[in-house]
Amino acid sequence: MSETSGGGTTVDGATRTTTGTTARTTTMSDDVVAVIAGIAARGVPGVVALSEETGAPDAPHPWVPGTSSGTAPGVVAAVGEREAVIDLRLVAEHGTDLVDVAARVRREVVSSVLRMTELRVTEVNVTVADLHLPARGAGRPGRVR
Repeated sequence: MSETSGGGTTVDGATRTTTGTTARTTTMSDDVVAVIAGIAARGVPGVVALSEETGAPDAPHPWVPGTSSGTAPGVVAAVGEREAVIDLRLVAEHGTDLVDVAARVRREVVSSVLRMTELRVTEVNVTVADLHLPARGAGRPGRVR
């Protein structure tokens, strides 16, 4: 994030009107937005964790190599002048309504990123990469009848 004097407030090049005589430039990095999105997603009931796996190369929303520094595993953010696109891979709790969990994740991510950065999130792509299964007794595997 950087701040400089100028004629308006800028977030990744997007000028905003300010009151007063001093204006500053604030830039949000992809990693900062990814961390915000990851924290928001992990707070949604039904989300167990975020997944670091990258998925198949022919997936509908492929991961772009080099877009994540590992700051927020399972989250890739691309920040433009006024907007952001976020891809998340998550592990959900078995037995939850996965469509509902994904919808809640989208709402929380959009709300958190907007509140903290004033960036408009145009896409939140959620991949349910795995399910967390409850343990089956103390060391006893399930039995097939």
